[in-house]
Amino acid sequence: MILWGGAVAAALICGSPGRGGEATAPSFPLKVAASGRYLVDQLDRPFRLNCEAPWLMSVQATATDVDEYLDNRRAKGFNSFILMAMVHPGDYTTYAPQCPKNRFGRAPHAVVGDFSSEPDEEYWRFIDSIIDKAASRRMAVVLAFTYLGYRGESQGWWKAINQECNTQEVCYKWGAWLGNRYRTRTNIIWYTLGDFTPPAGSEGARRTHKIVEGIKSTCPWALFGGEPSGSDQLSTDARDFVDVLDMNSFYGYGPNCDQRVYLTADRAWQYKPAKPAWVGEPVYYGETIVGFDSATGNRQDTRSLQWNAVLAGGMAGDDTSTRNIWTFTKWRADLDIDYSRDRQHMFAFFDSLPWFELMPSGIEREVFARPLIASSNPLDRNYIVSAATKTGSWLVAYVPPVSKSAVARTFSIDMTAMSGSTRARWFNPTNGAYAIVGTGLSNTGLRPFTTPGDNGTGASDWVLVLDVAGPQSQGRE
Repeated sequence: MILWGGAVAAALICGSPGRGGEATAPSFPLKVAASGRYLVDQLDRPFRLNCEAPWLMSVQATATDVDEYLDNRRAKGFNSFILMAMVHPGDYTTYAPQCPKNRFGRAPHAVVGDFSSEPDEEYWRFIDSIIDKAASRRMAVVLAFTYLGYRGESQGWWKAINQECNTQEVCYKWGAWLGNRYRTRTNIIWYTLGDFTPPAGSEGARRTHKIVEGIKSTCPWALFGGEPSGSDQLSTDARDFVDVLDMNSFYGYGPNCDQRVYLTADRAWQYKPAKPAWVGEPVYYGETIVGFDSATGNRQDTRSLQWNAVLAGGMAGDDTSTRNIWTFTKWRADLDIDYSRDRQHMFAFFDSLPWFELMPSGIEREVFARPLIASSNPLDRNYIVSAATKTGSWLVAYVPPVSKSAVARTFSIDMTAMSGSTRARWFNPTNGAYAIVGTGLSNTGLRPFTTPGDNGTGASDWVLVLDVAGPQSQGRE
């Protein structure tokens, strides 16, 4: 256990809701659980990443903006967010014309893109303040410290890293500066790569790795994740970085952007040795993927991608955002829309049960030696994703709609996955309400279930929840 004091006392009051909704302050820094499947704090208490991505808040926000955003998200159950420490003056000028300067006219370095030039103290003090404000609200910051950019092009620092001035030694020293500055701010998860997996064995990959090495040299507790290239890559696909990655984040678009994110999540779960897997970036609300009509970014699709990603293997948590929030432009407009309420209901749902004990049914290699969904379940957009505990006390299945119309679906569950007399409920992911299906159900044979149809929004996705009565099963109504 790492013991901290003095300057980091504020960081230790941060927390996330525990079962039953009580606020429990996690003892940062976070670390990987012994199982390798999720994160825990220094007291080994599970910490699920309820994450959102206000990527450009670093250069778009005032101090008042930061307070307002964090207060709203904390109240809705968010316990973490992704922040770009530096915003490259490329494509993002569409949203933040002044970048890499922040709202106060300060840039991260004296010479933009030269990591050997003097860091601007005033710029970094504002980044400090965001991290400290997150800590005071019991939130973790997923810090994209040198975001590389989509395809290594004009959205990030990949080309800058490959400049002559940014040698491996310079990159190492840049990382050491970051690690030294933030070694007492323990509510950080360090996020490398950034929408791009460097070519294997390239000089740029070595320099990017050196930044990580530099951070680790001065910040021994540093916990690392990494965002790979899209559309369904894992961070562990970046082979040059596996040795420094503690987590396995994955894209949530699915193969060829077809939204079958459960296939990507299953691959993340199957990776050995196990690393905490979570969906770092699915299709955002209000976004469309050019050339892929199926990736609409509407409310139902955004919601489905989250449930699919988590129950198929991304048990460590989930992240998403909206166009207005990630660009931090019209962000206030999206704080209380249906997207936000769907996220809030999802967080409360997992808070009501031992989410860290859930194991996915599996796609080709079933964890439970047989599929939990016993009826026909083709690997298409209608696939029913399921997970259960090894003890047989809980089973959860997300049932997507079969079409754009709100029609009911019937499917069968293998009840032998349950350890005893079972209660069955429907959970409505759009309003957080439960409806009892039955109690005292036998844990033998196959049992059909039919969804209630329209969930009140014109969509028909539902979550089936089975639990066994007793001290291990105390889910809220």
